[in-house]
Amino acid sequence: MLLKKGFGIIRDRKKATPEAANNRVKRLRAMFRWAMLSTNAELGISSNPARDVPKLKPLRKGGFPLWKPADLDKFEAATRSAPNHASPSRCSCSPARADPTWCS
Repeated sequence: MLLKKGFGIIRDRKKATPEAANNRVKRLRAMFRWAMLSTNAELGISSNPARDVPKLKPLRKGGFPLWKPADLDKFEAATRSAPNHASPSRCSCSPARADPTWCS
């Protein structure tokens, strides 16, 4: 049976990118939760060793920063010439829906 220490090692292999490391822990926890369901009793899993593995501190708090109009302009300029390009309208982005002045 895999031990908590083993899951810590698996997590730490991605410690340079803590968000990816935490995602590994999240997926392992979900896998063991599934394996412990009564419908999967034949697997013989009775505990979730990934449950007690602590997550790493993320590099950036608050998730991804919102794009400013200049960021969207830069993205549209870079992808405009791509084949099958479907340029998102400024109004289709979530900040635009929150701020009608973004719509042009």
